[in-house]
Amino acid sequence: PKNGKIQMHKSYLSDNCHSLYPEWTKHPKKETEIVSGFKLETILDNIYNDERKEIDLLKMDIEGAEYDALMNAPATSLRLCKRIVFEFHQVGHNCKGHIFNRLLELGYEYEGENRGVLFFRRGDVS
Repeated sequence: PKNGKIQMHKSYLSDNCHSLYPEWTKHPKKETEIVSGFKLETILDNIYNDERKEIDLLKMDIEGAEYDALMNAPATSLRLCKRIVFEFHQVGHNCKGHIFNRLLELGYEYEGENRGVLFFRRGDVS
């Protein structure tokens, strides 16, 4: 994950299911597009949180990139979020258990799953 120009693989199934991962899109023509991308850390720390205020909800559905975003974001950035909700997509090496362990170690509590969407709440939030 990096800030800057990234290669997005287009999906032939839908206009809103493009991904960083070619195996996710399964596009027969392997069409790509160069787009601007930002690390989760950048979004949380700089774009939405200039005043270091807490973020009520981080919701992600980023077509397979949730694993890398959550596993690579610094703990200080993630801990700004009271709640984290994301759709988990199994792509290649990623493992739901790794994300669970990371969020639990950061003090989040697992609240459940509904149709592949996982819900976590920071332990000090009611």
